[in-house]
Amino acid sequence: MRKFNLLEKEIIEKLVNSPALNEQGLILCSKFLEDNYIGERFDMSLAVECIEKKVLMLLPKKENFEELQRAKIIFVITFFNLIKDLQNERQIYLIGDNDKEGLLGPQFSEKISFAKDLDEIICDSFFKLIAVSQDLVEYVKNDFKTDEEIRHNETLRISKIGIGVAIIIGLSSIILCIYSDKISDNTVKLDTKQFNTLIKYQDSIGNNMINFLDTTRIEKDTTKHRH
Repeated sequence: MRKFNLLEKEIIEKLVNSPALNEQGLILCSKFLEDNYIGERFDMSLAVECIEKKVLMLLPKKENFEELQRAKIIFVITFFNLIKDLQNERQIYLIGDNDKEGLLGPQFSEKISFAKDLDEIICDSFFKLIAVSQDLVEYVKNDFKTDEEIRHNETLRISKIGIGVAIIIGLSSIILCIYSDKISDNTVKLDTKQFNTLIKYQDSIGNNMINFLDTTRIEKDTTKHRH
């Protein structure tokens, strides 16, 4: 099953959870649209004449009309192509004929026509009953994840747990070794006299190195003056 965008997920979820669908097992496509997306409270109507395969979208003239028109056109394209895709994937079944006509919603003043191919897609489902497969119901219940995706995510989760446990065990082993070394009788310790002797020895080495560098520098300077 392909991935769905946010609007498509919203439509599918509303369809699967539709009271009419849950009570009767079927819902009329136009009825579903009337309950959720088309009508006076949604500022949108559809006039559908399926014999001639012609569809008009009707909108009220109001502020931000172009933005409203764009949003409604996107919805119509998304909804009816989604219905077509779900039917092709056998996630829903359409029952009935497509030779009816009617107006869904009030007579708004602004009329927008669609391309012929979209008119045909709309007429292929608008007046039909929709039956939903159990696979689609389970898909929605699983938060839009397929069985394969669920198994894959579970495998990843188990792998992450295993890696986490391995890291904890590894760190525990390192900490245990460090702690064991600290309490071991084999630990080398220096008394105060030994420590002072070591410091004097390091100072002696440092002084000798400084004297060597100074002697080398003096010899180089002498050589330069001779030349």
